[in-house]
Amino acid sequence: MITQLQIEYFLAINETKNISQAAKKLIITPQTLSHSLESIERELGTTLFERGIPLTLTDSGQIFLEYAQNMVEMRNNMLNAINDITGNVHGTIRIGISYNRSPVLLPRTITEFQKHYPTIDFFVFEGNQSEIKQALLARKIDLAVEHIPYHDPNILEEEILKDYLYLLIPKGMLEQRFGSRASLILKELEQEKSIYSLADLPFLLNKKGNSIRAIMESIFEQEQISPPIRTETENMETLFNMCVIGRGVTVYPGSFLHQEKLAAHTDALHIVKIPNEKAQYTLGVAYRKKHQMTKASKYFIEVLRKHAQMTMYSGD
Repeated sequence: MITQLQIEYFLAINETKNISQAAKKLIITPQTLSHSLESIERELGTTLFERGIPLTLTDSGQIFLEYAQNMVEMRNNMLNAINDITGNVHGTIRIGISYNRSPVLLPRTITEFQKHYPTIDFFVFEGNQSEIKQALLARKIDLAVEHIPYHDPNILEEEILKDYLYLLIPKGMLEQRFGSRASLILKELEQEKSIYSLADLPFLLNKKGNSIRAIMESIFEQEQISPPIRTETENMETLFNMCVIGRGVTVYPGSFLHQEKLAAHTDALHIVKIPNEKAQYTLGVAYRKKHQMTKASKYFIEVLRKHAQMTMYSGD
Protein backbone atom coordinates (compact mmCIF):
# COMPACT_ATOMS: atom_id res chain seq x y z
CA MET A 1 0.00 0.00 0.00
CA ILE A 2 1.27 3.46 -0.92
CA THR A 3 1.62 5.56 2.23
CA GLN A 4 1.08 9.25 2.90
CA LEU A 5 4.81 9.62 3.48
CA GLN A 6 5.62 8.08 0.09
CA ILE A 7 3.22 10.50 -1.57
CA GLU A 8 4.92 13.45 0.12
CA TYR A 9 8.30 12.11 -1.01
CA PHE A 10 7.01 11.79 -4.60
CA LEU A 11 5.69 15.37 -4.56
CA ALA A 12 9.05 16.65 -3.30
CA ILE A 13 10.85 14.86 -6.13
CA ASN A 14 8.42 16.30 -8.66
CA GLU A 15 8.91 19.81 -7.31
CA THR A 16 12.71 19.75 -7.45
CA LYS A 17 13.08 17.36 -10.42
CA ASN A 18 16.14 16.02 -8.63
CA ILE A 19 16.57 13.21 -6.08
CA SER A 20 19.48 14.81 -4.22
CA GLN A 21 17.79 18.23 -3.94
CA ALA A 22 14.53 16.68 -2.79
CA ALA A 23 16.37 14.56 -0.20
CA LYS A 24 18.15 17.64 1.14
CA LYS A 25 14.83 19.46 1.42
CA LEU A 26 13.26 16.50 3.26
CA ILE A 27 16.36 15.97 5.44
CA ILE A 28 16.75 12.33 4.43
CA THR A 29 19.34 10.46 2.37
CA PRO A 30 19.07 10.24 -1.42
CA GLN A 31 19.15 6.43 -1.05
CA THR A 32 16.05 6.49 1.19
CA LEU A 33 14.23 8.70 -1.31
CA SER A 34 15.23 6.53 -4.29
CA HIS A 35 14.05 3.39 -2.50
CA SER A 36 10.70 5.06 -1.73
CA LEU A 37 10.18 6.02 -5.36
CA GLU A 38 11.15 2.55 -6.58
CA SER A 39 8.70 1.00 -4.08
CA ILE A 40 5.82 3.08 -5.50
CA GLU A 41 6.79 2.16 -9.05
CA ARG A 42 6.95 -1.56 -8.20
CA GLU A 43 3.49 -1.44 -6.66
CA LEU A 44 2.05 0.39 -9.67
CA GLY A 45 3.98 -1.65 -12.20
CA THR A 46 5.20 1.40 -14.08
CA THR A 47 7.82 4.15 -13.97
CA LEU A 48 6.80 7.60 -12.80
CA PHE A 49 9.89 9.57 -13.88
CA GLU A 50 12.20 9.46 -16.86
CA ARG A 51 15.65 9.22 -15.26
CA GLY A 52 17.39 12.21 -16.78
CA ILE A 53 18.64 15.61 -15.67
CA PRO A 54 16.24 17.02 -14.75
CA LEU A 55 13.79 14.21 -13.93
CA THR A 56 10.63 14.39 -16.03
CA LEU A 57 7.26 12.79 -15.40
CA THR A 58 6.13 9.92 -17.58
CA ASP A 59 2.50 9.72 -18.70
CA SER A 60 1.86 7.46 -15.71
CA GLY A 61 3.66 9.97 -13.50
CA GLN A 62 1.37 12.76 -14.69
CA ILE A 63 -1.68 10.71 -13.68
CA PHE A 64 -0.15 9.77 -10.34
CA LEU A 65 0.73 13.44 -9.67
CA GLU A 66 -2.89 14.53 -10.09
CA TYR A 67 -4.15 11.83 -7.71
CA ALA A 68 -1.32 12.47 -5.22
CA GLN A 69 -2.14 16.18 -5.08
CA ASN A 70 -5.83 15.43 -4.64
CA MET A 71 -5.09 12.95 -1.83
CA VAL A 72 -2.96 15.48 0.04
CA GLU A 73 -5.64 18.14 -0.36
CA MET A 74 -8.38 15.76 0.79
CA ARG A 75 -6.34 14.87 3.87
CA ASN A 76 -5.72 18.54 4.66
CA ASN A 77 -9.41 19.33 4.14
CA MET A 78 -10.36 16.52 6.51
CA LEU A 79 -7.97 17.80 9.20
CA ASN A 80 -9.22 21.37 8.73
CA ALA A 81 -12.86 20.31 9.06
CA ILE A 82 -12.17 18.24 12.19
CA ASN A 83 -10.07 21.00 13.78
CA ASP A 84 -12.91 23.49 13.21
CA ILE A 85 -15.34 21.16 15.00
CA THR A 86 -13.04 20.27 17.89
CA GLY A 87 -11.56 23.73 18.31
CA ASN A 88 -8.07 22.23 18.01
CA VAL A 89 -6.78 25.28 16.16
CA HIS A 90 -3.30 24.93 14.73
CA GLY A 91 -1.55 24.66 11.38
CA THR A 92 -0.30 26.97 8.66
CA ILE A 93 -2.07 29.37 6.32
CA ARG A 94 -0.19 29.47 3.01
CA ILE A 95 -0.54 32.82 1.25
CA GLY A 96 0.51 34.01 -2.20
CA ILE A 97 0.90 37.78 -2.53
CA SER A 98 2.91 40.22 -4.63
CA TYR A 99 6.34 41.38 -3.50
CA ASN A 100 5.02 44.92 -3.15
CA ARG A 101 1.65 44.27 -1.52
CA SER A 102 3.11 41.95 1.11
CA PRO A 103 4.91 44.62 3.22
CA VAL A 104 1.90 46.96 2.95
CA LEU A 105 -0.76 44.49 4.12
CA LEU A 106 0.67 41.48 5.91
CA PRO A 107 2.49 42.85 8.99
CA ARG A 108 -0.56 44.56 10.50
CA THR A 109 -3.00 41.92 9.26
CA ILE A 110 -1.04 39.00 10.72
CA THR A 111 -0.38 40.87 13.96
CA GLU A 112 -4.11 41.40 14.53
CA PHE A 113 -5.01 37.91 13.31
CA GLN A 114 -2.64 36.19 15.74
CA LYS A 115 -4.19 37.94 18.71
CA HIS A 116 -7.21 35.73 18.00
CA TYR A 117 -5.36 32.69 16.56
CA PRO A 118 -1.91 32.63 18.21
CA THR A 119 -1.19 29.02 17.25
CA ILE A 120 -1.64 29.54 13.49
CA ASP A 121 1.57 30.02 11.49
CA PHE A 122 2.03 31.59 8.06
CA PHE A 123 3.89 30.58 4.91
CA VAL A 124 4.19 33.49 2.47
CA PHE A 125 4.95 33.00 -1.22
CA GLU A 126 5.83 36.27 -2.96
CA GLY A 127 5.71 36.59 -6.74
CA ASN A 128 4.01 38.30 -9.65
CA GLN A 129 0.46 37.67 -10.81
CA SER A 130 1.22 34.71 -13.07
CA GLU A 131 3.55 33.07 -10.51
CA ILE A 132 0.93 33.36 -7.76
CA LYS A 133 -1.81 31.83 -9.91
CA GLN A 134 0.51 28.95 -10.86
CA ALA A 135 1.35 28.36 -7.19
CA LEU A 136 -2.35 28.32 -6.29
CA LEU A 137 -3.27 25.78 -8.97
CA ALA A 138 -0.22 23.66 -8.05
CA ARG A 139 -1.48 23.60 -4.42
CA LYS A 140 1.68 25.28 -3.10
CA ILE A 141 -0.48 27.98 -1.50
CA ASP A 142 -4.05 28.05 -0.19
CA LEU A 143 -4.96 31.73 -0.59
CA ALA A 144 -3.91 34.14 -3.34
CA VAL A 145 -4.17 37.88 -2.67
CA GLU A 146 -4.32 39.27 -6.18
CA HIS A 147 -6.30 41.02 -8.89
CA ILE A 148 -9.48 39.11 -9.63
CA PRO A 149 -11.28 37.56 -11.44
CA TYR A 150 -9.00 34.73 -12.53
CA HIS A 151 -11.63 33.36 -14.96
CA ASP A 152 -10.87 29.78 -13.90
CA PRO A 153 -13.67 27.30 -13.04
CA ASN A 154 -11.44 25.65 -10.40
CA ILE A 155 -10.97 28.88 -8.42
CA LEU A 156 -13.35 30.73 -6.08
CA GLU A 157 -12.85 34.38 -5.14
CA GLU A 158 -13.85 36.94 -2.52
CA GLU A 159 -13.60 40.68 -3.11
CA ILE A 160 -11.41 42.71 -0.76
CA LEU A 161 -11.79 46.16 -2.30
CA LYS A 162 -12.06 48.18 -5.49
CA ASP A 163 -8.68 49.72 -6.20
CA TYR A 164 -7.56 52.43 -8.62
CA LEU A 165 -4.29 53.21 -10.33
CA TYR A 166 -2.78 56.66 -9.91
CA LEU A 167 -0.17 58.50 -11.95
CA LEU A 168 2.70 59.85 -9.88
CA ILE A 169 4.16 62.72 -11.90
CA PRO A 170 7.27 64.67 -10.81
CA LYS A 171 6.25 68.32 -10.62
CA GLY A 172 9.59 69.49 -11.96
CA MET A 173 9.38 67.19 -14.98
CA LEU A 174 5.87 68.37 -15.84
CA GLU A 175 6.90 72.02 -15.63
CA GLN A 176 10.08 71.44 -17.63
CA ARG A 177 8.18 69.64 -20.39
CA PHE A 178 5.13 71.90 -20.64
CA GLY A 179 6.26 75.21 -19.14
CA SER A 180 3.35 77.59 -18.56
CA ARG A 181 0.94 74.90 -19.85
CA ALA A 182 1.79 72.51 -17.01
CA SER A 183 -1.23 73.47 -14.88
CA LEU A 184 -3.53 73.12 -17.91
CA ILE A 185 -2.13 69.68 -18.74
CA LEU A 186 -2.66 68.61 -15.12
CA LYS A 187 -6.24 69.89 -15.18
CA GLU A 188 -6.91 68.00 -18.41
CA LEU A 189 -5.57 64.80 -16.87
CA GLU A 190 -7.89 65.25 -13.91
CA GLN A 191 -10.94 65.96 -16.07
CA GLU A 192 -10.44 64.09 -19.37
CA LYS A 193 -10.40 60.39 -20.14
CA SER A 194 -6.94 60.31 -21.69
CA ILE A 195 -3.25 60.29 -20.78
CA TYR A 196 -2.24 61.15 -24.34
CA SER A 197 -0.55 64.37 -23.22
CA LEU A 198 2.07 62.31 -21.34
CA ALA A 199 3.06 60.26 -24.40
CA ASP A 200 6.59 61.72 -24.57
CA LEU A 201 7.39 61.59 -20.84
CA PRO A 202 9.57 58.72 -19.53
CA PHE A 203 7.73 56.07 -17.50
CA LEU A 204 8.96 53.87 -14.66
CA LEU A 205 7.03 50.59 -14.62
CA ASN A 206 6.87 47.06 -13.25
CA LYS A 207 8.33 44.25 -15.30
CA LYS A 208 6.19 42.27 -17.73
CA GLY A 209 4.14 39.59 -15.95
CA ASN A 210 2.99 42.04 -13.29
CA SER A 211 -0.72 42.86 -13.30
CA ILE A 212 -0.17 46.64 -13.13
CA ARG A 213 2.19 46.50 -16.10
CA ALA A 214 -0.43 44.55 -18.06
CA ILE A 215 -3.08 47.19 -17.30
CA MET A 216 -0.77 50.02 -18.39
CA GLU A 217 0.19 48.28 -21.63
CA SER A 218 -3.51 47.87 -22.41
CA ILE A 219 -4.09 51.59 -21.74
CA PHE A 220 -1.09 52.58 -23.89
CA GLU A 221 -2.46 50.46 -26.73
CA GLN A 222 -5.91 52.00 -26.37
CA GLU A 223 -4.42 55.51 -26.35
CA GLN A 224 -2.11 54.60 -29.27
CA ILE A 225 0.97 55.86 -27.45
CA SER A 226 4.37 54.32 -26.73
CA PRO A 227 6.03 56.34 -23.96
CA PRO A 228 9.69 55.52 -23.29
CA ILE A 229 10.09 53.05 -20.42
CA ARG A 230 13.17 54.33 -18.59
CA THR A 231 13.13 51.79 -15.72
CA GLU A 232 11.59 48.34 -15.23
CA THR A 233 11.66 46.59 -11.86
CA GLU A 234 9.46 44.42 -9.64
CA ASN A 235 10.16 46.70 -6.66
CA MET A 236 7.56 49.47 -6.48
CA GLU A 237 9.46 51.21 -3.69
CA THR A 238 12.29 51.69 -6.18
CA LEU A 239 9.84 53.10 -8.72
CA PHE A 240 8.43 55.49 -6.13
CA ASN A 241 11.84 56.75 -5.01
CA MET A 242 13.01 57.26 -8.60
CA CYS A 243 9.83 59.14 -9.37
CA VAL A 244 10.37 61.42 -6.35
CA ILE A 245 13.79 62.46 -7.66
CA GLY A 246 12.32 63.23 -11.08
CA ARG A 247 13.41 60.25 -13.18
CA GLY A 248 9.98 59.66 -14.69
CA VAL A 249 6.26 59.04 -14.28
CA THR A 250 5.20 55.93 -12.39
CA VAL A 251 1.94 54.19 -11.54
CA TYR A 252 0.74 53.22 -8.07
CA PRO A 253 -2.39 51.52 -6.71
CA GLY A 254 -4.42 53.59 -4.26
CA SER A 255 -4.03 50.80 -1.70
CA PHE A 256 -0.26 51.50 -1.61
CA LEU A 257 -0.48 55.28 -1.30
CA HIS A 258 -1.04 55.64 2.43
CA GLN A 259 -0.63 59.10 3.92
CA GLU A 260 2.52 58.14 5.86
CA LYS A 261 4.25 57.33 2.57
CA LEU A 262 3.25 60.57 0.88
CA ALA A 263 3.74 62.99 3.78
CA ALA A 264 7.33 63.93 2.91
CA HIS A 265 6.79 64.14 -0.85
CA THR A 266 3.73 66.31 -1.47
CA ASP A 267 5.94 69.11 -2.82
CA ALA A 268 7.59 66.79 -5.35
CA LEU A 269 4.66 64.91 -6.89
CA HIS A 270 1.37 65.38 -8.66
CA ILE A 271 -0.98 62.48 -7.92
CA VAL A 272 -3.72 61.94 -10.48
CA LYS A 273 -6.19 59.08 -10.77
CA ILE A 274 -5.69 57.55 -14.23
CA PRO A 275 -8.67 58.65 -16.32
CA ASN A 276 -9.44 55.26 -17.81
CA GLU A 277 -11.91 52.57 -16.73
CA LYS A 278 -9.17 49.95 -17.15
CA ALA A 279 -7.29 51.57 -14.27
CA GLN A 280 -9.95 50.35 -11.83
CA TYR A 281 -9.60 46.75 -10.70
CA THR A 282 -10.72 44.41 -7.94
CA LEU A 283 -8.33 43.16 -5.29
CA GLY A 284 -9.48 39.86 -3.86
CA VAL A 285 -8.58 36.57 -2.25
CA ALA A 286 -8.71 33.50 -4.48
CA TYR A 287 -8.66 29.86 -3.41
CA ARG A 288 -9.21 26.48 -5.03
CA LYS A 289 -12.80 25.29 -5.23
CA LYS A 290 -11.86 22.00 -3.52
CA HIS A 291 -9.99 23.69 -0.67
CA GLN A 292 -11.66 23.43 2.75
CA MET A 293 -11.81 26.97 4.13
CA THR A 294 -11.32 26.99 7.89
CA LYS A 295 -12.77 29.46 10.37
CA ALA A 296 -9.23 30.81 10.80
CA SER A 297 -8.83 31.39 7.04
CA LYS A 298 -12.18 33.18 6.87
CA TYR A 299 -11.19 35.39 9.80
CA PHE A 300 -7.86 36.16 8.11
CA ILE A 301 -9.75 37.38 5.03
CA GLU A 302 -11.93 39.63 7.21
CA VAL A 303 -8.88 41.19 8.88
CA LEU A 304 -7.09 41.55 5.55
CA ARG A 305 -10.11 43.34 4.07
CA LYS A 306 -10.18 45.79 6.98
CA HIS A 307 -6.51 46.68 6.74
CA ALA A 308 -6.57 46.91 2.94
CA GLN A 309 -9.42 49.42 3.09
CA MET A 310 -7.61 51.39 5.79
CA THR A 311 -4.56 51.90 3.56
CA MET A 312 -6.53 53.22 0.56
CA TYR A 313 -5.50 56.65 -0.73
CA SER A 314 -8.34 59.11 -0.25
CA GLY A 315 -7.08 61.74 -2.70
CA ASP A 316 -7.12 64.42 -0.02
